[in-house]
Amino acid sequence: MKNNPQNRYRIWIFIVYPDSAPQNWEDIITDIGAEWGHSPLHDKDEDEYGGAKKPHYHCLIKFKSVKSYRQMLSLTGQLHAPNPKPCESVVGKVRYWLHLDNPEKYQYKKEDIKAFCGFDAKEVLKPSKTQQTAMMREIRKYIRDNNILELKTFMDYADAECPQWGYVINRYQSHIRDYINSGRYSSNDRQNKHYQDLALVRRFIKNNAITDMEDVYAFLDEEKPQLAYLMVAHYLEIKDCLTSVQRKTARPKDVTPETRSLVQQQLPKALTSFRDPIALEEYYEMIDSEPIY
Repeated sequence: MKNNPQNRYRIWIFIVYPDSAPQNWEDIITDIGAEWGHSPLHDKDEDEYGGAKKPHYHCLIKFKSVKSYRQMLSLTGQLHAPNPKPCESVVGKVRYWLHLDNPEKYQYKKEDIKAFCGFDAKEVLKPSKTQQTAMMREIRKYIRDNNILELKTFMDYADAECPQWGYVINRYQSHIRDYINSGRYSSNDRQNKHYQDLALVRRFIKNNAITDMEDVYAFLDEEKPQLAYLMVAHYLEIKDCLTSVQRKTARPKDVTPETRSLVQQQLPKALTSFRDPIALEEYYEMIDSEPIY
């Protein structure tokens, strides 16, 4: 956009070089009383030949009424700054401060933006409606895939791993809470999911001839941390499966009679013949291979 002295605009942009600007350059702008802000110090920019650019700040100022080019020159002149330009897009300019749309350039931190007189960079940088919708889909998928049952668990993960979800979480926290709760209280789906998870652990134990509970813990910690809840909710069933494998792999002379396990006690009367550990293991294999509807 060309600077026509006859044209007036409310929003202007300009660059400040700290090594040539007055020490109180921020105060000079703030004293005007208009909303304004500036980028993090761009001290890692490169020119087209790969050389380092002179460190500088990108500044944006929003007036309540339109200002002319000559009026802006009176400000930038005090700052020993290059000529100002009208701002075509506040969002685009603030995003450029961080190089959000230029991944090949150095990525500056949002926390290093400075705002004055009511300028709100966070509001400018908030995700678009389309981006918010996409983030909510990502959030719901993460909750489903990781069997999230508590809002705190989800929030802790988001803070540590997905800070870009912050705006959406703050705005739609009640919706996210309701979604988590709906999964927790969906008993049929939950029971079916628990059955599938338990079947997976039993298959791991059988296929790998696991006889030590520590190996089960290691498997869950390294491969399936989302199934850790099974060690609380279904510990006895997992222990019974381990015991069955232990009996199956032991030599006959080492096998000693033991009392019926909790799982065996809960079997239907028609399955009382499965008191033998080998038969019980075959029963497990049968039910684990059945499709789940």
